Amino acid sequence: MLLPSSPGYVGVYEFLCIQALAVFSVDKGHALEIALVMHTQFILLTVAIGIICLQTMNFKLFKMVKSGAQ
Repeated sequence: MLLPSSPGYVGVYEFLCIQALAVFSVDKGHALEIALVMHTQFILLTVAIGIICLQTMNFKLFKMVKSGAQ
């Protein structure tokens, strides 16, 4: 994960999952499917937890953007 990449480690994560699953004789197609599903779940879970925390703290993103622009 130390390799430079795009936000969310798209590409690096999938490559490393494919390499790790190759040790267990999983073909590249199935390994890529597994990596994509796992990566999507991790990102969606993180976003969902963030949204829940923002609502719990009564944080209004649009208010902050508006007040920062003034």
